[in-house]
Amino acid sequence: MTQEKIIEIYKKDAINYKEKVTDMSMPDGYKINNVRYYNNIRVITNENDTELITVIEDKNNQALQKVNENKWRAKK
Repeated sequence: MTQEKIIEIYKKDAINYKEKVTDMSMPDGYKINNVRYYNNIRVITNENDTELITVIEDKNNQALQKVNENKWRAKK
């Protein structure tokens, strides 16, 4: 499956969160990734949804724990 197809599938009905990640190539030292959570699968894309960063099986529900701890901000 291509990166574009994965992004197309997962951005349709997503619950979205923004994750602030250290990136020294950015002017402020940070970049924002979009994190989508689907039944123990986390799909992480760049802020513009043009690049797939990773797909992770989340066996321990870490994504939901971070959401509940307010470590990720809800995307508006």
